Amino acid sequence: MSSPPVPATGVARQETLHLRAQDAWELVIDVEAQQQWLGRGSAIPREGNAQLATDAVAWRHGVVLPTEHNAMTKKLALAAGPGWAEPAPTLVELRIEPHPERPAERSRLFVTEEPIEGATLTPEAQRDVAEFWSGAVTRLQALTRAVDERRTPVQAVVVVHGIGEQLPGKTLSGFVDAVITDSGKRFVKSKPDRISQSLELRRLSISESRSRPKTDFYELYWAHQIGDTTPGQVIAWLFRLLNSRRRDIPSALQPAWFVGRIAALMFLLAIGVMFVSVARTQGALALWSAVTLAVSSILTVVSFLLVKTVGDAARYLSARPANVDARERIRRQGMELLDRLHQSGRYSRIVIVGHSLGSVIAYDIITHLWADMAHDHLRPRKTMNKRSGELHRYQGSDPTEAQALQHGAWAEIRRNT
Repeated sequence: MSSPPVPATGVARQETLHLRAQDAWELVIDVEAQQQWLGRGSAIPREGNAQLATDAVAWRHGVVLPTEHNAMTKKLALAAGPGWAEPAPTLVELRIEPHPERPAERSRLFVTEEPIEGATLTPEAQRDVAEFWSGAVTRLQALTRAVDERRTPVQAVVVVHGIGEQLPGKTLSGFVDAVITDSGKRFVKSKPDRISQSLELRRLSISESRSRPKTDFYELYWAHQIGDTTPGQVIAWLFRLLNSRRRDIPSALQPAWFVGRIAALMFLLAIGVMFVSVARTQGALALWSAVTLAVSSILTVVSFLLVKTVGDAARYLSARPANVDARERIRRQGMELLDRLHQSGRYSRIVIVGHSLGSVIAYDIITHLWADMAHDHLRPRKTMNKRSGELHRYQGSDPTEAQALQHGAWAEIRRNT
């Protein structure tokens, strides 16, 4: 049973927002932002009909009243909410003012809702009004806080190490030493890496400065995933490379491929000459000993030099049955790391740096991860490829001009999502 109507009383609320006054006001009047803090379906245009909604259902409606052009104030004449026992037209004012103590960083929001003279309102309806504005202002505070946090960017840098028996954290520490100046090294902090979920790894962080945002450095450490390489696998990979057809080799690598084939042939020829010479001068037993020594020497070189250096490349770059499982583990590990960085919500951007074979791994990870994440981003209003086309057709040598074209193409790709 509803309470009898009583003379309507005003609702007043004052809160501090985490943006300077002009920026906070832009959120107050932005149509998309209103869906977040007033409620989906709400609309307070610059002029015309206004509507407030709860759970996408129209709750109250009215008109925006004229105010001074430059004033950060909205006045609304709103009709009664549905289900209220008595009509309760009210005059609502939203006003933003600079914060008296921190005007460059904060502002104050004033919400007043006063009944038009003679209006009556049941206590239940008055409670509805107070609860609506309390929730709306709380959401607006959270929205301004989120915007303020995004304006202080935090970035993540993921370093993917290259071939060889790498130690956990070695490539990461070397990279940070190289990119951070001596004056900034004292600000580098080392903490356990909670994102990669490896007890062997650390996260290195540097605080923001005038020249850079706050940055967290992570390492995608994958060497342990591919540590069972055999000499036979390396030799087979090298043989397949040298035996490849010329048209299958990228043009930039064809000189190296050609030199490699000549070097291999000269090596085999030298071995053959040595064997013939030994056989003629020393006999069959000496030849057998020479062959055994040569084979063991080659295997030793392959085991201790090639396996530990190019063995990782031999395994990862060859989609043979024995390598598929290791390739899968490395890619999955990288995709999970990047996904967890995204899901943390902490970073405004993620930079991936690959060294040697790490650059190939990084590219594969991005390619496969995009297939999973693309559906969240492929919503361009209008696709444009003008700048990208200009970049592809560019034949000049001016680095400044080339960088401008690259930036234009990058911005275009961003707009295309």
